[in-house]
Amino acid sequence: MRKPPFRFINKGNLFAILNIFIPLVIGVLLYNTPVLYNTKFINYVPDGLWAYSFSISIFWIWKWEINTFNIITILITEIIFEILQKTKYISGTFDGIDILTYVFFSIISIVVIKKRNARKIINNLITNRNRGN
Repeated sequence: MRKPPFRFINKGNLFAILNIFIPLVIGVLLYNTPVLYNTKFINYVPDGLWAYSFSISIFWIWKWEINTFNIITILITEIIFEILQKTKYISGTFDGIDILTYVFFSIISIVVIKKRNARKIINNLITNRNRGN
């Protein structure tokens, strides 16, 4: 039997790919749009979209498991990124609001994943119920 050419792309991986790359592309577009760049709100959205993509990618690696350890690890990593900017180990400007933005967008990613996981559980229950008939 012949193997499908794109075995990597299943529903879970497609969900991850779209939720990682689309926010990053939107963030880059916002960041590079001169008309929008001067507004304070737009300055933080690309950072938030980065945090959302980062959180989704880490949860994808961890098989969509949401627990306290995973959440704290993601938030600490994001905070360390900002501290490294303050200490000039990486380029960028430290901003406390960036940290709040990271937390806010990471929470959004958790809500999206929880909704995805709940939908998956419901679909499995329906499928198993239909098989039993």
